[in-house]
Amino acid sequence: MRIRDWIESAKIKYHPVWIKRWNDDPFSVPPVYIEMSPAGACNHRCTFCAPEMLGYKTNYLKDSILAERFAEIKELREKDPDGLGIKSIQFAGEGEPMLHPKLGKIFGYARSAGIDVAMLSNGVALTEKRIHEILPFTNVYIQISINAGTAESYALIHKTGTHDWERLWKNLANLVRIKRESGSTCQIGANMTILVKEAVLEDGKRIPPNWPNVEDLAQKARDTGLDYVSFKPYSQHPYSTETMKLYGDMSYAGMMDEIMDTGDMLRDRYQTDDFEVIFRFSRFKEYEETDRGYARCLATPTLWSYVQADGVWISCSAHWTNADFHLGNINTQTINEIWFGERRRQHLEFMKDFDISVCRKTCHPDKENRYLLKFQQMSPEEQQAELVTLETLPFPHRGNVI
Repeated sequence: MRIRDWIESAKIKYHPVWIKRWNDDPFSVPPVYIEMSPAGACNHRCTFCAPEMLGYKTNYLKDSILAERFAEIKELREKDPDGLGIKSIQFAGEGEPMLHPKLGKIFGYARSAGIDVAMLSNGVALTEKRIHEILPFTNVYIQISINAGTAESYALIHKTGTHDWERLWKNLANLVRIKRESGSTCQIGANMTILVKEAVLEDGKRIPPNWPNVEDLAQKARDTGLDYVSFKPYSQHPYSTETMKLYGDMSYAGMMDEIMDTGDMLRDRYQTDDFEVIFRFSRFKEYEETDRGYARCLATPTLWSYVQADGVWISCSAHWTNADFHLGNINTQTINEIWFGERRRQHLEFMKDFDISVCRKTCHPDKENRYLLKFQQMSPEEQQAELVTLETLPFPHRGNVI
């Protein structure tokens, strides 16, 4: 399966047993996937970064606590009558995960518990030593946030020096080499959040859009040996006042034809059997839509969750600072206490009436919500036929990463 096909689909389709249980009793299902932030600190200050609201605090998840929690995840999955449970973790979050000094150990604990591991990073701290620490345990993907195609644009958008641009590509070349030497199946990709308007910072500095640099990034990613490059639209976080000032009024509506033509051009020019160009066409369209296609978030708190660097378990990362979405804390509570506790049961009721118009556009579980609503609206006979069909789908490399 092409990575683009996985990205553009509702990933929950590969988990028909979970869908059936969820449809019968949403409280009974554990999440398939969670996101986790090992570190609250970050070595960059990207102009469009929503977690700026959290202050880049130097919080770090304790590896000893995670070893216990991952072992518990494995035990809960094995005890579940259908074998359901947390099957993947994407390490990313409000900070740069590579700043955690024991990240390799943490990844190892996760894999020992049968959890698939993926990571989002800016790649600057991904030295050769760190690559050898984490790559053996990163079995799904490492995706690098590179929001520019030139050193100058990169330095402005990431608020760093041009030296980081050179360091990044050296690190990626090493990552590609070590991956090939080790025979790892981990996919390595680059991602650009496309900015089509100029931003003016408080000090008057002007940050040009990165849209003119998309081809530069595609070419450099391919020539370095990455597996793919992905382009997606910006998404305004509802609580991030600083990014709202800079990009809150950004729109792609007047350039959709140009976006489509550019995406097609890049695929024709750079895509090969070993390198994929992914343009998130559906996301650009959805960003401009006024109707989400559903009135309630069915994926919260059922399908996924987010764990902050201070241990707080949040049902949805679009609501970091909203205490109504806080389910507990892994530093003081077990997974079972958090997920199957009274707080989450109450949160399920809370979400039935929650106004999702305040939520982030093109949010993480958007396609899952569209699919789950469609499934809910089927007759029992149609649902059973759908589940039988889903059972026949070949399971993709990223199948557990919802």
